[in-house]
Amino acid sequence: MKRGTRVLYRGDSTREDREGGHLSLYSALNRLVEPGVRAGLGSLWLLPVGLIVLETTGRKTGQTHRVPLLAAMVAGHVVVSTVRVGQSQWLQNVLQNPDVRYWLRGQELRGEAIVVMSGRDVPEVLDDDARCLVEALRPAAALGAAFVILLHRRHGQNEKLIPERPPDRLRDRIIMRRVGLRGGLRT
Repeated sequence: MKRGTRVLYRGDSTREDREGGHLSLYSALNRLVEPGVRAGLGSLWLLPVGLIVLETTGRKTGQTHRVPLLAAMVAGHVVVSTVRVGQSQWLQNVLQNPDVRYWLRGQELRGEAIVVMSGRDVPEVLDDDARCLVEALRPAAALGAAFVILLHRRHGQNEKLIPERPPDRLRDRIIMRRVGLRGGLRT
Protein backbone atom coordinates (compact mmCIF):
# COMPACT_ATOMS: atom_id res chain seq x y z
CA MET A 1 0.00 0.00 0.00
CA LYS A 2 1.26 3.47 -0.84
CA ARG A 3 2.37 5.69 1.98
CA GLY A 4 -0.36 8.04 3.10
CA THR A 5 -3.17 5.91 1.67
CA ARG A 6 -6.09 5.74 4.07
CA VAL A 7 -7.74 2.39 4.59
CA LEU A 8 -11.49 2.73 4.97
CA TYR A 9 -13.43 0.47 7.27
CA ARG A 10 -17.05 -0.43 6.85
CA GLY A 11 -19.06 2.27 8.56
CA ASP A 12 -16.61 5.14 7.97
CA SER A 13 -18.93 7.14 5.73
CA THR A 14 -21.25 9.83 7.04
CA ARG A 15 -24.06 8.42 4.86
CA GLU A 16 -24.21 5.36 7.11
CA ASP A 17 -24.30 7.56 10.21
CA ARG A 18 -27.28 9.48 8.78
CA GLU A 19 -29.09 6.19 8.14
CA GLY A 20 -29.28 5.41 11.82
CA GLY A 21 -25.68 4.50 12.64
CA HIS A 22 -26.42 0.77 12.77
CA LEU A 23 -23.31 0.02 10.75
CA SER A 24 -21.06 1.90 13.16
CA LEU A 25 -21.21 -1.18 15.42
CA TYR A 26 -19.77 -3.27 12.57
CA SER A 27 -17.14 -0.61 11.96
CA ALA A 28 -16.09 -0.60 15.61
CA LEU A 29 -15.97 -4.40 15.69
CA ASN A 30 -13.94 -4.54 12.47
CA ARG A 31 -11.45 -1.97 13.81
CA LEU A 32 -11.05 -4.03 16.97
CA VAL A 33 -10.73 -7.44 15.30
CA GLU A 34 -8.83 -6.62 12.09
CA PRO A 35 -5.29 -6.11 13.52
CA GLY A 36 -5.44 -9.39 15.43
CA VAL A 37 -6.73 -11.32 12.42
CA ARG A 38 -3.98 -9.85 10.24
CA ALA A 39 -1.48 -11.09 12.86
CA GLY A 40 -2.93 -14.60 12.57
CA LEU A 41 -5.36 -14.78 15.51
CA GLY A 42 -8.44 -16.85 14.70
CA SER A 43 -6.96 -17.81 11.34
CA LEU A 44 -7.20 -21.13 9.51
CA TRP A 45 -4.61 -23.07 11.49
CA LEU A 46 -5.80 -26.49 12.62
CA LEU A 47 -9.46 -26.15 11.77
CA PRO A 48 -10.62 -25.65 8.19
CA VAL A 49 -12.69 -22.61 9.27
CA GLY A 50 -11.34 -19.33 10.61
CA LEU A 51 -10.92 -15.63 10.01
CA ILE A 52 -9.09 -13.76 7.27
CA VAL A 53 -8.84 -10.07 6.41
CA LEU A 54 -9.80 -9.29 2.82
CA GLU A 55 -8.61 -6.03 1.25
CA THR A 56 -10.46 -4.79 -1.82
CA THR A 57 -10.30 -1.67 -3.96
CA GLY A 58 -13.41 0.47 -3.79
CA ARG A 59 -15.39 0.41 -7.02
CA LYS A 60 -16.38 4.09 -6.70
CA THR A 61 -13.52 5.70 -4.74
CA GLY A 62 -10.55 3.53 -5.69
CA GLN A 63 -9.49 3.48 -2.03
CA THR A 64 -8.59 0.27 -0.24
CA HIS A 65 -11.08 -1.32 2.15
CA ARG A 66 -10.35 -4.09 4.66
CA VAL A 67 -12.92 -6.37 6.21
CA PRO A 68 -12.48 -9.41 8.48
CA LEU A 69 -14.42 -12.37 7.12
CA LEU A 70 -15.14 -15.92 8.16
CA ALA A 71 -13.46 -18.23 5.67
CA ALA A 72 -13.07 -21.93 5.00
CA MET A 73 -10.19 -23.85 3.47
CA VAL A 74 -11.70 -26.10 0.81
CA ALA A 75 -9.55 -28.18 -1.54
CA GLY A 76 -6.55 -26.04 -0.63
CA HIS A 77 -8.26 -22.75 -1.50
CA VAL A 78 -9.66 -20.04 0.76
CA VAL A 79 -13.42 -19.59 0.28
CA VAL A 80 -15.59 -16.81 1.74
CA SER A 81 -19.31 -16.45 1.22
CA THR A 82 -22.30 -14.25 1.88
CA VAL A 83 -26.05 -14.50 1.59
CA ARG A 84 -26.30 -10.70 1.67
CA VAL A 85 -25.41 -10.47 -2.01
CA GLY A 86 -26.94 -7.03 -2.58
CA GLN A 87 -25.67 -5.45 0.64
CA SER A 88 -22.10 -6.82 0.87
CA GLN A 89 -19.88 -3.94 -0.20
CA TRP A 90 -16.78 -6.14 -0.20
CA LEU A 91 -18.52 -8.45 -2.69
CA GLN A 92 -19.50 -5.55 -4.94
CA ASN A 93 -15.87 -4.34 -4.87
CA VAL A 94 -14.58 -7.84 -5.74
CA LEU A 95 -17.01 -8.05 -8.65
CA GLN A 96 -15.60 -4.80 -10.02
CA ASN A 97 -11.93 -5.57 -9.32
CA PRO A 98 -11.01 -9.22 -8.59
CA ASP A 99 -7.38 -8.43 -7.69
CA VAL A 100 -7.31 -8.66 -3.90
CA ARG A 101 -4.96 -8.82 -0.98
CA TYR A 102 -5.70 -10.98 2.05
CA TRP A 103 -4.12 -12.03 5.32
CA LEU A 104 -4.04 -15.71 6.20
CA ARG A 105 -2.13 -17.16 9.17
CA GLY A 106 -0.42 -13.84 9.72
CA GLN A 107 0.89 -13.63 6.15
CA GLU A 108 -0.08 -11.08 3.53
CA LEU A 109 -1.03 -12.77 0.26
CA ARG A 110 -2.17 -11.51 -3.10
CA GLY A 111 -4.58 -13.25 -5.36
CA GLU A 112 -7.49 -13.17 -7.70
CA ALA A 113 -11.04 -13.61 -6.51
CA ILE A 114 -13.28 -15.97 -8.46
CA VAL A 115 -16.93 -15.16 -7.73
CA VAL A 116 -19.55 -17.90 -7.96
CA MET A 117 -23.09 -16.52 -7.79
CA SER A 118 -26.41 -16.83 -9.55
CA GLY A 119 -26.67 -14.99 -12.85
CA ARG A 120 -22.93 -14.46 -13.27
CA ASP A 121 -20.53 -16.34 -15.51
CA VAL A 122 -17.30 -17.60 -13.97
CA PRO A 123 -14.15 -16.94 -16.01
CA GLU A 124 -12.04 -19.90 -17.09
CA VAL A 125 -10.14 -21.30 -14.11
CA LEU A 126 -6.77 -22.95 -14.77
CA ASP A 127 -6.44 -24.77 -11.45
CA ASP A 128 -8.17 -28.20 -11.49
CA ASP A 129 -9.13 -28.12 -7.80
CA ALA A 130 -10.57 -24.61 -8.12
CA ARG A 131 -12.53 -25.62 -11.23
CA CYS A 132 -14.08 -28.56 -9.34
CA LEU A 133 -14.83 -26.24 -6.42
CA VAL A 134 -16.63 -23.81 -8.73
CA GLU A 135 -18.83 -26.64 -9.98
CA ALA A 136 -19.52 -27.86 -6.43
CA LEU A 137 -20.59 -24.36 -5.30
CA ARG A 138 -22.96 -23.67 -8.22
CA PRO A 139 -26.05 -25.36 -6.65
CA ALA A 140 -25.76 -23.29 -3.46
CA ALA A 141 -25.15 -20.14 -5.51
CA ALA A 142 -28.36 -20.85 -7.44
CA LEU A 143 -30.22 -20.58 -4.10
CA GLY A 144 -29.02 -17.00 -3.59
CA ALA A 145 -25.63 -17.27 -1.88
CA ALA A 146 -22.40 -15.88 -3.32
CA PHE A 147 -19.01 -17.55 -2.92
CA VAL A 148 -15.57 -16.06 -3.48
CA ILE A 149 -12.63 -18.39 -4.09
CA LEU A 150 -9.27 -16.74 -3.49
CA LEU A 151 -6.60 -18.00 -5.88
CA HIS A 152 -3.18 -17.36 -4.39
CA ARG A 153 -0.66 -15.57 -6.60
CA ARG A 154 3.10 -15.54 -6.07
CA HIS A 155 4.79 -12.18 -5.62
CA GLY A 156 5.67 -10.60 -8.94
CA GLN A 157 3.18 -12.71 -10.88
CA ASN A 158 0.55 -10.16 -11.87
CA GLU A 159 -0.70 -11.65 -15.09
CA LYS A 160 -0.59 -15.42 -14.66
CA LEU A 161 -2.18 -17.23 -11.77
CA ILE A 162 -0.05 -19.94 -10.23
CA PRO A 163 -1.98 -23.01 -9.06
CA GLU A 164 -0.11 -23.02 -5.77
CA ARG A 165 -1.55 -23.16 -2.28
CA PRO A 166 -0.79 -20.63 0.44
CA PRO A 167 2.01 -21.83 2.74
CA ASP A 168 0.87 -24.20 5.46
CA ARG A 169 3.96 -24.53 7.63
CA LEU A 170 2.07 -25.76 10.69
CA ARG A 171 0.50 -28.62 8.74
CA ASP A 172 3.92 -29.50 7.30
CA ARG A 173 5.45 -29.59 10.81
CA ILE A 174 2.65 -31.84 12.08
CA ILE A 175 3.12 -34.22 9.13
CA MET A 176 6.91 -34.27 9.62
CA ARG A 177 6.48 -35.11 13.31
CA ARG A 178 4.07 -37.95 12.51
CA VAL A 179 6.40 -39.35 9.87
CA GLY A 180 9.41 -38.87 12.14
CA LEU A 181 11.36 -36.46 9.96
CA ARG A 182 13.27 -33.84 11.88
CA GLY A 183 15.33 -32.18 9.15
CA GLY A 184 12.50 -31.74 6.65
CA LEU A 185 11.08 -33.57 3.70
CA ARG A 186 13.38 -34.82 0.98
CA THR A 187 12.37 -34.91 -2.64
